[in-house]
Amino acid sequence: MSGMHGQIAEDRRAARTRVAINSAFVALVIETRYDGIRVADIVARAGIGRSTFYEHYRGKDDLLHQSMEWLLALVADAVVPGSDEAALRSAVDHFWGNRRLARAVMAHPLGIAVRRALAALIETRLAASGAGDPDLIRARAIQIAAAQLALLEGWTKGEVTASQEQVVAQLQAAARV
Repeated sequence: MSGMHGQIAEDRRAARTRVAINSAFVALVIETRYDGIRVADIVARAGIGRSTFYEHYRGKDDLLHQSMEWLLALVADAVVPGSDEAALRSAVDHFWGNRRLARAVMAHPLGIAVRRALAALIETRLAASGAGDPDLIRARAIQIAAAQLALLEGWTKGEVTASQEQVVAQLQAAARV
């Protein structure tokens, strides 16, 4: 029994550490250009040691990828016929509720990494559906990712006036290009 309790305590400690790292990272992304953020800045803000950071992430790019993957996966799922519209709606709600962070994440140079990550997730889904030639699948995935992110960026910046339902519908339409 004591082994199980130790594992639970360790899981909670690891979860708290990940929350501290992610919170520090989010604050820094909002305040600073991504290319100006160093792991040293993240660990100082999170109040942890460098080795603790590296127990959880390979570097700041890995942290970015892991922190956004769940959200980008919901957007990427729009390419799958019959995908969960409620899940996409929750992603759109998250983007809107975190507009300031979304604008920072979609800006150059970070936006390039985000587009690549979304395109890779879309490519995986298209390939699994047997959508055809791998080179064309990659091109289509890049096109869809760029269109979806352009819409989300414009919407979170206030350049596009639309309801959340309209944004969901447009993300789905872009996914079916």
